Amino acid sequence: MTVRGQKRYVVQTASSIVERCMLMTTDPGDLVLDPTCGSGVTADVAEEWGRRWVTIDVSRVAVAVARQKLATSVYTWHRTTDGGTDPAADFVCKQMPKVSAGRLADPNTDWNHPDNVIKLVDQTETEPKRVRLASPFTVESHSPYSYLPFDAAPASVGSGTAETPPSATDLGLASGEITGAVIDALYRSPICDSAGRPLLQIVDHERWPETHLASHGVTCTRPGRDTESAAGLMIAAPDATVTAPQVSRAAVEARQNAPDCADLIAVGFAFDPDVPAKVGACAVHRVVASKDLQIPELSKQGADGGTFTLLGEPDCEVRRTPDGTCLVVRLLGCDTYDPSTGMVRETNQDHIDCWMIDTDHDQMSFIARLTYFPNGLRNDAGLKAAMRSLGPDLIPDAQSHIISFRSQPFPIPPDGRPIAVKAITDTGAEMNTVIHPDAWQVPTDD
Repeated sequence: MTVRGQKRYVVQTASSIVERCMLMTTDPGDLVLDPTCGSGVTADVAEEWGRRWVTIDVSRVAVAVARQKLATSVYTWHRTTDGGTDPAADFVCKQMPKVSAGRLADPNTDWNHPDNVIKLVDQTETEPKRVRLASPFTVESHSPYSYLPFDAAPASVGSGTAETPPSATDLGLASGEITGAVIDALYRSPICDSAGRPLLQIVDHERWPETHLASHGVTCTRPGRDTESAAGLMIAAPDATVTAPQVSRAAVEARQNAPDCADLIAVGFAFDPDVPAKVGACAVHRVVASKDLQIPELSKQGADGGTFTLLGEPDCEVRRTPDGTCLVVRLLGCDTYDPSTGMVRETNQDHIDCWMIDTDHDQMSFIARLTYFPNGLRNDAGLKAAMRSLGPDLIPDAQSHIISFRSQPFPIPPDGRPIAVKAITDTGAEMNTVIHPDAWQVPTDD
């Protein structure tokens, strides 16, 4: 059996256990489903033994750990019966005769007949001088329903009218049960930045009955300060993407209810990349809520320090190449709005484990077409092993390319389409930004 790496996750199952179960119950080319991904052991073992796989998890940390493991691992090259590269053709395995008294007594026993042979499925013929990387895979999520931009008139917000106020569902807001769970959790757990440092703590709240989007007013405290501040609170539905028009309208409502309100806390499970960090005099705190809040049994548990996280953005520089046909992206860091100072704070590059580029973004699905591990060789033993194993087959500058904060040139997307950048920190936090052609800078010699 293959021993695959060290423990990477607090509840990680031993690879040998998953491997034994998989070899006993499936054949090469079969599809394996693991609805509790964790560190991705099932996907890793399935990839090693030529099984197709689908794995699921609600935790962004689990998905990030599994993705990095799969993207940086090197797998055994098993020989197939057809001499090709399709595991579904079956592996060439060692065999042993199936011995019984009847077979031994029969002089006409054909020991090469399949009925008289035991195939040792865990002992395949391999090619030690050939290795392979993971097969192409995608990381997908359910697509939250994105609501259309609002009209200017308050009476036309959502599907309501002046006589019939719009419902929470029309506006993309959370139901009463979800709202209650979020508010209860806000009392127990502070709002943290992407590194897990507490920035805001809710100590009191009140319902604003005449508003549609900024449903509550809250009182907050901040670390290191004795004073309290007022803020508006917007809580989006679990299946909704928070859009820029929603946030802009909610900020206006917050100021109408409390003219001295300088902050809006927008709690959501998904955000459009163009949601602003400030609307007029009102600072917008885009807060990503943990998926656990959608599970009643988990939402009632004590705070774990990771229930609410301020959404950050990758800080990028995009330049055209001198010939004008390609783009180069440089990741400068990650920006997170710090409400304790009112300023944008940049995350140190040392905390960025992985960053990816969708070089032809459709503004709906992020497809990682280029992937980099800027701190990988220092922090990830798997990536080091992969680089050593692939050494003879890599171009001379491969290592410097994969650990860089500067991308390789790629063709300009057609039809004026933007590009998108996703950065993953060492805490598992994901940050996204979409960069449109008007932000691409002119070429330089750098």
